[in-house]
Amino acid sequence: MKWSNKRIVDEVRRIAIEIGYPVPEVQISDRMIKRFGKTDPADNIVRLNKRFIELNSRSVIKALIIHELVHLKFPDHGYGFKNEMNRLGYGKHIMKGFTVKIEKYTYECGVCGIIHDNRRLVNAVCRKCGGKVESKGKDVVKVF
Repeated sequence: MKWSNKRIVDEVRRIAIEIGYPVPEVQISDRMIKRFGKTDPADNIVRLNKRFIELNSRSVIKALIIHELVHLKFPDHGYGFKNEMNRLGYGKHIMKGFTVKIEKYTYECGVCGIIHDNRRLVNAVCRKCGGKVESKGKDVVKVF
């Protein structure tokens, strides 16, 4: 299902009100690579990974949104955070069955021939000899 940025923002607002949390500023990122979401409690901002949202079901997206909203009150994954997630019915095993699409770029050094992997397309130098590396293409891996 296609999720527009407006629809994502509306969903965060609806869920925040439903669970009695303040409505945060919502930012949608298609540049997030390693995270599904990120919360900045000091500035009341929730940032969500658009690619993760587009690949997953509404129930998984709701679990992610609740997870990030709880970080507004509990910045770490400590006792308070876990208790609040359990209180809301979203304990630690709730996000089973989600889908992640990982893009991995492969590079080869033109000097020493070593192969490097990176999650971003970069203009880089070899970590071993400092020679110029050339892209050998992109692999897409789906994890279920």
